[in-house]
Amino acid sequence: TGNVFAQTDPARLDEAKEHFRRGVALLTTGDTERALEAFLRSRELVPSGKNTANAPICLERLGRPDEGLEMYEEVLTRFSADLDAEDRENLAPVMAALRQKIGYLELSSNVDGLVVVDGRARGRLPLHTALRLLPGTRTVRVVKDGYRTFEQRVTVTAGRTFALDAELEPLAGMGAVRIETSGDVPVEAYIDGRRVGATPWEGTLRGGKHVVQTMRQNAGSAPEVL
Repeated sequence: TGNVFAQTDPARLDEAKEHFRRGVALLTTGDTERALEAFLRSRELVPSGKNTANAPICLERLGRPDEGLEMYEEVLTRFSADLDAEDRENLAPVMAALRQKIGYLELSSNVDGLVVVDGRARGRLPLHTALRLLPGTRTVRVVKDGYRTFEQRVTVTAGRTFALDAELEPLAGMGAVRIETSGDVPVEAYIDGRRVGATPWEGTLRGGKHVVQTMRQNAGSAPEVL
């Protein structure tokens, strides 16, 4: 499937190759869990099409098709240059079969919180694609500082897509704040002298007075007291 990234430290590349070879040997003997560990370690050192494509083989055998599909998709997007026509032809039916084994969750929320499913972090909102989930009863949580954690158990059906809107409430003594500016160019938002992010920004603040200011390069707005 092609070469790994050019201009890689030789010692790091050698170690990545060694973990990859070890993963192949372990997979051949049926030691799937240790093989996955080896491929993932190889990816940490030097990500490539080869170690990324072998990891989902392990994930599928371990009953984790949702994670396997996500990794196969990464092979097609991030490492497309490593694939030839035969590779793509072989991947298509494998991915199609995996899609029928999992369900999909379109998750929205009023905050940009952390999404946790069955105790495993799955990214931050807003999500750009639907979450892939294993069939069965799953516990979905959205967590954000200053808000009451949203938690709901959902029933996931293979091959089906469902939507969930997670509405988080500010904790007692906290108030929701949104900072916007005119124009389409984001600027940096500061609250009480601390940078909190780019506009438009939403978050919570404890009750009381706060100083809000926006900055872009060397120019900024006049401080405003909330």
